[in-house]
Amino acid sequence: MSELVKLKAPRGLTSFCHEGIEYIVEGKIITVPAHALEVMISHGFHALEREFEGDPNEPAGVKQDLAVDPDAVAKAEAEALKAAQIESATKALAAAQESLAAETDEAKKPELQAAVDQAEADLVKVQA
Repeated sequence: MSELVKLKAPRGLTSFCHEGIEYIVEGKIITVPAHALEVMISHGFHALEREFEGDPNEPAGVKQDLAVDPDAVAKAEAEALKAAQIESATKALAAAQESLAAETDEAKKPELQAAVDQAEADLVKVQA
């Protein structure tokens, strides 16, 4: 059986359902399995041993419940940037390939093939 943890419930809450099981709030305290802790905190529950500033009934994601890791933020931003660069390079490659496929003038095809080759190289570069 999973370890049980006690949390302070948001004002007015009398029960909470997690994974199809209803947990009852008794005296502003709810006891749930430890694996439900992250979900419960995201819904405004608080750890008992910690006092919080501000309104304990703020919506999920209350500032005082969040511990921001600057390294994690930087990593997420870098990953988002890389994803955007890959998407852009993929679209550029698709456009170059479409232009090459649609071209009927054989004299222009070598130039368009060079554009396709460059777009492929750019995509490989951003994926690295």
